Amino acid sequence: MRMIAWASYEKLVGFTDATLDLWKSRGVDGFVVQTRYLDEIGGIENWTGDPNDPLNVTIIEGADVHERQRTLRDNQFAQRCHARGLTAYLGFYLSNYQNLSTPLKVWNDDAGWAQIIPIVRGVAGAAKLLGMDGIATDSENYRDDSQTWNWDYPGVTQTEATVRALARQRGRQFMDAVLAGFPNVEIVNYRLEVPGSWEEKVQQQVNHVVGIWDKSVFPDFWGGIVDAGGFSAIHFFDPIFYKSWQVGSGWDEALDYNLKGVRGTLSKRWANWDYASTRFFLSPFAWIDPGPSAGSFDDARPPDYVAAQLNAFHKWGEGNMFGLYTQHIDDFDYTPYVPAMQAASTPDAVNAASLRESIDAAFGSNGRLSVVERTGGLPIVGEGTLNTDPALTRTDFSPPSLRLERVADGLREPTDAAFTPDGRLFIAEREGRIRIVHDGSLNTDPALTLDDVWSAGGNGLLAIAIDPQFERTHFVYVIYTAASRSGEPTFRLARFRDVKGTLGDRAVLLDAVPAARTGAAASLRFGPDGKLYAAFDAGGDPRRIGDLGSYNGKILRLNGDGSTPSDQPVATPVYAYGYSAPRGLDWQFGTRALWVAGRDLQDVGRLRIVVPGEVRSMFRAESMSGVLPRAANPSAMAFYRGDLIQSLSGDLLVAGGDEPAITRIRFESGNPVRITLMEPLLENVGGVIRTLVVSPEGAIYFCVNDELRRLVAGRSR
Repeated sequence: MRMIAWASYEKLVGFTDATLDLWKSRGVDGFVVQTRYLDEIGGIENWTGDPNDPLNVTIIEGADVHERQRTLRDNQFAQRCHARGLTAYLGFYLSNYQNLSTPLKVWNDDAGWAQIIPIVRGVAGAAKLLGMDGIATDSENYRDDSQTWNWDYPGVTQTEATVRALARQRGRQFMDAVLAGFPNVEIVNYRLEVPGSWEEKVQQQVNHVVGIWDKSVFPDFWGGIVDAGGFSAIHFFDPIFYKSWQVGSGWDEALDYNLKGVRGTLSKRWANWDYASTRFFLSPFAWIDPGPSAGSFDDARPPDYVAAQLNAFHKWGEGNMFGLYTQHIDDFDYTPYVPAMQAASTPDAVNAASLRESIDAAFGSNGRLSVVERTGGLPIVGEGTLNTDPALTRTDFSPPSLRLERVADGLREPTDAAFTPDGRLFIAEREGRIRIVHDGSLNTDPALTLDDVWSAGGNGLLAIAIDPQFERTHFVYVIYTAASRSGEPTFRLARFRDVKGTLGDRAVLLDAVPAARTGAAASLRFGPDGKLYAAFDAGGDPRRIGDLGSYNGKILRLNGDGSTPSDQPVATPVYAYGYSAPRGLDWQFGTRALWVAGRDLQDVGRLRIVVPGEVRSMFRAESMSGVLPRAANPSAMAFYRGDLIQSLSGDLLVAGGDEPAITRIRFESGNPVRITLMEPLLENVGGVIRTLVVSPEGAIYFCVNDELRRLVAGRSR
C-alpha cells in the first residue's frame, strides 16, 4: 500500500535528499507537488529539450510561467524521488467556481475552453518531461448552488441533459489534451462528489442536506475523461474520511459503504465502464496535521484516532494507494504518528495462517510433498534417462513405455512454447523472437522479432499463449520485459495476429508492471473458462507480493482484449496472489483447480493450488501449497492430456530443478488434490530444460539448451 502525501510546491521544491529520506522512513511512498493554477506551471511549447539550455522565459501578465517547471527540472525532484523508490505527481487545481479561481471555463464557453486545452496539453507534457509518474488534479467542488459543477448554475439556459452532455464533452477534450502530452498517464484526483458516496451520507446526517450531489455534473465530466481511454489508472482520493468522526461510524463501515456506493453509481453513469473499471480505484484520504483554518474540522487528529484510521485505509484503499494531506509538512511534529504511518504502508504478510490447515491436510504438517524416488533407468535415444524401475509397479501406477526423440535444433534460449490447433508449435526465444516448428521442421525465419524487448540479465520474451479461438482470431499472446520510461525493466503483455506464419498487428494489453532486473519470471495460459491468465513475479520487491493494489506476485484473469471479466470480484483482474516467481500454470482436468509452479521468497521450488470458488477478502485464495524437493527452480509445468501415453493420463509434469529433470506427479484416485507419487520421469538430459508442453495428440515436447525434443509412446530402439 502506497501512502501519497499531498503538499504545496513551495514546500516540496525545497526538500533535500535528507528530507526525502526522512519522509520515506515515516512510511510515505510518494508526493503530489501541488500547485494551484494551470498557468503557474507553463507548458512544453518553449522547452527546447536541450539540457544545457534553460527553458525560454515566457512572461504572461508579469509572471514567468515556466519558473516552477524549470525549478523542478533543475533540482531533479522526480528523479531523486525515484532513486528512493518514491513516486511523484505534478498537481494543479481542476476547479470551476464560475471562472473566479481557475482557468476552467463554464461548460458552454467554447472560446474559453479553446484557450485552456493547449495549456492542459502543455502541463501534461511538462509532467512527462519532468519524469513525473502522472498528474494530480484537485477538484475542490464544495457544495454551492452558484458553482458550475451543478447543472443549474446561475445564468444557465440549457436543459439538464444539455449541460450534462457539455460537461462530458469537456471531460473528453480535457483528457484528449492530457494524453497528447502524457500518453498512458496515471491520474490521482482529490475529492469525489458522487451520489451514493459516504460524503452524501455524512452531509445528510450532519448537515441534514439530502441529495447533495443530485445536481452535480462531476460524474459526467469524469465520464468524458474515461471515455477517452488510453490511461493507465485513475485514483479518486476521497477526503471526507478525515471528517467521518462526526458521524461516529466505524471505519470499515464507512469505507465499505463508499466503495459500493461510488462504484454502483459510476458503473451506471460511465459509458466506458468496461474499460474504466479495471483502471479506476477509490482511495481514502487522511488528514493528520492542522488544516488551513481553525476549528474542529481542521484540528490535528489524536494519534490513536489516526492509527485506527490508517489501519482501515490499509485494508480498504484500492489501487495500491491512499492519500495523506500535509498542510504543515515542514513544521508539524509527526513523531507520535510515525508507527501508524509505517504500519499502514507496509504490505501484509503472504501465506496467511488461515491457509495452514488446508496445507497440512494435503501435504502433512511440514508442508512437504510425499515422494517416492527410485534409482536406475534405461538409456534411450538421445540424451537422458527414462525411469522404468519395476519396483515402481503398483496397483495405481505402471511405468510408461516411452521413446525420446530429437525434433530440431538451432533455437536460441527458448523460454516457452504453445501449440496451435493446426499442429504448429510456436516457440518463444528470450531475445524476442518467436520461431515456428511445422511438420517436424523449424522455420528458418522468425515469425516475430520484438524491437522493444529487454533481454539483459536473463530477462526478455518469457511466455506465450494461443487463443482458444485461434482458428477464428489467429491471436497469439506474449509476455516480455521492456524498458520503462525511467529505464527500468517492466512486464508487457501484448497480442499479435498470425498471418501465414508472420505475427503482426501488435496490441499492448497491459504495461508498466515492474519486473525483476535479472531473472524475471512470468507465465501465461488460457484457462478452461476461456479467460487469459497472466502471472508476474514480485518485480524485485518482495513487499509487492502482499500489496493487493500491485500486479506483482499475482495471477491476473483477463478477457482476450485485456479487460477485466465482469464476474471478477470488485472489478479487479487480480485472481490470486502470493507468487514470488511463477514459472508455470495449468488446470487439473475434472477439478478446474489451477496449479502454479515456481519459487518462493526463500528460492525454494513450490507448488500452489487455486480452487475456484474459494475467496479470501475479494481475491481467490490459494488453498494448498507444498515444497517440490527435486525442483528448486522449476521452469515449466503441464498436466498430461491426450491418448498417446495413457499411463500418464491426469499426471502433472514439472520441468527443471537443480538436477534438470521432468518430474511426474500422480494423484490419489478419488482425491485429485492429494499426491501419492512423485518421481523423475526423465533425468540426466545433459542441459537445462526450459519449456514443457503437451501436443494435441499427446506427445511431450520440451527444450534442452537450444534443442527441441519430445517423448512419444514406444520403447527405445
